[in-house]
Amino acid sequence: MSIAGANSLLKTIEEPAAHVLILLVTHHSGKIPVTIRSRCQQWSINFPTQEEAFDWLNHQGMQNDEARQYLELANGDPVLALKLQSISFVDLVSNFKQQFAQYLRNQVDVTNLVQLLKSTDIALTRRLISMVIKAYCFQFSGLQDGRQNNKAAAQAMTGLLTQTEPQLMVEDNNLDLQLQLEDVLISVKQIITSHR
Repeated sequence: MSIAGANSLLKTIEEPAAHVLILLVTHHSGKIPVTIRSRCQQWSINFPTQEEAFDWLNHQGMQNDEARQYLELANGDPVLALKLQSISFVDLVSNFKQQFAQYLRNQVDVTNLVQLLKSTDIALTRRLISMVIKAYCFQFSGLQDGRQNNKAAAQAMTGLLTQTEPQLMVEDNNLDLQLQLEDVLISVKQIITSHR
């Protein structure tokens, strides 16, 4: 939200017209300025239980295995799971994993990998990048298959993860998506190759 937009919204909230109800809905309440949040009542709406989400997805026509898979990809959000299923996100993940593996083996350059990512929605691109970084955080932590942990690599990946989300919020920061994606992917590769 821009400063001008926040100021305008603050004025509207402080002096609403008669019989007006304003609802602000967000997944990230921390991104709403404190001056606005302090003037609002806040309600947290939690996701349904896994069983409720699974039943709802079955009712929407999704098969059991597919519902489980998409619920996992959507971190338990059934509406997002249905959206991801409608665009065959599993195929996109599979294709990205293959391309990323080739990138790590120097068979695909970063520019070609970014072109694949840019062909999809930026929110899905951020989800793919986050999935990769989280998977390597988990792997380097030593929790996967009882492997030896690599504390330095896990810390580097975790640091990259915290920096990546705001960096890829190109809608807010007016930065070039191509350059931002290349920077993140090069950083991921550097951490992986230097800690093998």
